[in-house]
Amino acid sequence: MRGVSLNPNSAEAYAVLGYTLYLSGRPEEGIEFVKKALRRNPVPHSIFLQFLGHIYRGTGKYEKAVQAYQQSIKCEPDHIFSYIGLAATYSLMGDQIKAHQAGKEVLRINPGFSLEKFAKIVPLKDKSVKERYVQALRDAGLK
Repeated sequence: MRGVSLNPNSAEAYAVLGYTLYLSGRPEEGIEFVKKALRRNPVPHSIFLQFLGHIYRGTGKYEKAVQAYQQSIKCEPDHIFSYIGLAATYSLMGDQIKAHQAGKEVLRINPGFSLEKFAKIVPLKDKSVKERYVQALRDAGLK
C-alpha cells in the first residue's frame, strides 16, 4: 500500500500490490489492483498479465487466467512463469493435453527445470494453495 500511496500513478506499484495480496491469500482483492496497473500502462508488461493470470487461477477463474497468460506470452514469447501458470491452470481445468503442451514449453525454455526447486521458492503463504499448485504442475508432466 505504501508504494501506491507514495506514487498513485505507478503501474508497477499497483501490480506488485495486487500480486502481494494474491501471495498472502487475498487474491480477490488483488484483481482490481493489477487491473489498475494495466489501465495505467498503455503497453502492458508481460509480468502484469502473468500476475493477473496467477490471481485468476487462485480465484478459480480459469478461463480468465488462460487469457491473461496467453496475452503475457504474446508480449514475451519465452516468459517461463506464464507457461508455468498456464500448465497449472490447464491441469486444474482437467485439460491434461494442453497442460502437458504448456509443460513442454517450460522445458523448452529451461531444460533443467526442477519442480522440486521451483516448489521451494513459490512464495504462497497458504501451504494448501501452494501444494495444489505444485500438484497441478506435477499433473502437467513437470518433474
